[in-house]
Amino acid sequence: LLADRTIVIRSEREMITAEDARDAYIISSIRNPCALYLSLWAWGVAGHGRYNTQFAQLHKDSPVLSKVFSTSPANVSAFAAFARASAGEFSRRYRDYIPSLINVDCWVHTETVDADFPACLAAFAAQAAPHLRARLAKPGTRFGLSRNVSSYNVHGSGHGACLDYYRHDLALQQDIRRADGVLFQAFPEYGGACCSTPVTQRVARSVQTKI
Repeated sequence: LLADRTIVIRSEREMITAEDARDAYIISSIRNPCALYLSLWAWGVAGHGRYNTQFAQLHKDSPVLSKVFSTSPANVSAFAAFARASAGEFSRRYRDYIPSLINVDCWVHTETVDADFPACLAAFAAQAAPHLRARLAKPGTRFGLSRNVSSYNVHGSGHGACLDYYRHDLALQQDIRRADGVLFQAFPEYGGACCSTPVTQRVARSVQTKI
């Protein structure tokens, strides 16, 4: 964000290391796992992403799973088949890219990004040197943000409300809560429930759970 790389945006596939945590203020994002699987599936139905290709290849011999993306975002049964087969993938990604959650200084929840991201920048600025704090806080904006962060989203996937895909399938909810239990435990603000939004804004905290 700044020309001298004072602020660097990492790819979601770049690992956050202990060295990064030592030398930088780390801001990362989290979302309800149940919502992640819905978004991941709908993105694949639209023909985007890498995971849909990998998933289709892995399940090419399954008459059901090989066709979960060859449908419309309204196909709840296709989504359920996909989600059951993918449960645990979200936690695996965190193990690969953020092996220790305590390396993250501030968390942005996808569901409340417009409130959380400025709060994280404010927490960062509070620790920064005065000259950097002045560069982050441009007059008339919230730490340089001229519009809501959510309006920058270029990867939105078309699908219905999250609960519409889970409401009548309690077993699927249980499967995901079990497979991704480490994330539900690490982020209790989701209340351990599918499709829930954070009940409290806890963006600057020390997470004790390691995955």
